[in-house]
Amino acid sequence: MKNLGSIGLSPKDETVLKAIVDLLGPRTHETWAYTTADKADAILVDGDNVDAVAHWESHYSESGPCTIIYTSGETSLPARRHLMKPLRAADLIAHLNTVEDAPEPQTSATRDTDTAPAAGAAAQSLPQTIFDTSNGYLTISIGDYSLTLNRDHHTCVTSHTIGQMVEVLVPRDAEIMVAHSLEEPEGLNPDQVWHSDRNMLCWLGVRGSHGQLLRHLEKGGRLKLNRWPPPSLMKENPAFLNLSALFSGHSGTSVQEADERLNLSERDIVGFVNATALSGLLTQVGGAPSASSQAGKEPKGPATKGILSKLRSRLRI
Repeated sequence: MKNLGSIGLSPKDETVLKAIVDLLGPRTHETWAYTTADKADAILVDGDNVDAVAHWESHYSESGPCTIIYTSGETSLPARRHLMKPLRAADLIAHLNTVEDAPEPQTSATRDTDTAPAAGAAAQSLPQTIFDTSNGYLTISIGDYSLTLNRDHHTCVTSHTIGQMVEVLVPRDAEIMVAHSLEEPEGLNPDQVWHSDRNMLCWLGVRGSHGQLLRHLEKGGRLKLNRWPPPSLMKENPAFLNLSALFSGHSGTSVQEADERLNLSERDIVGFVNATALSGLLTQVGGAPSASSQAGKEPKGPATKGILSKLRSRLRI
């Protein structure tokens, strides 16, 4: 159990914060509860409130709980974690998942960047880290290999090919570094071309899930594809063609049902589900999108409908 407090929030923001904490559930590594700042493991400070900042500087800036500075713009306050207004659950979760295991190191950096190792079994899966970060820039690197995702525009740049990046980043024992910034990270080559992140996210979902379903999904929950996955995914594993047809059905299906119908390994099914959820191709039937599905729905052409019809007939769905 971890405790989150706040300093200087408006009554509205404090009400929203309390509601978010109550609804965090399994999307954070540990259970969080809202409490007063003096009993908190992490505190959210309104950086636009002069009195709140003064109180934080005199009581908490040099020691004590981890600090998240909450502002409407840039700030020079010496804290690693900055959160932009208005308050959003996904943004807060991304920060809580970096502060719950260690005290706040002090730094004089003015850029709102978080950097944390994500290595070994103690860390959450790479797909989960990506899913939990809904805005800004997420940089994932190891050695000379670097992937930067623009979560606002759903684009990415890489230092190597997709295949090379996936091979290096997804091993469980890879000592990768993960950094989040609201501004474009320094050191990027200005001549690099930003591409759609869909193929990269699909491959990371398939190869990097290791049988671990994204936390917001349930094996018994009904899920539905709203767009056909990239052809490269089908070449990775022919079974994904049958999974695509099954999850494209009118009422969708569940991981558990897919396992029963197709007799595939759960690792393959989970990898497929995570891949399509990460890339915005999957929705929860009767609920909110399972990932930021800004890509929207597109009508399928006659050829695709024909393929789906044949596959569904074969699968009896």
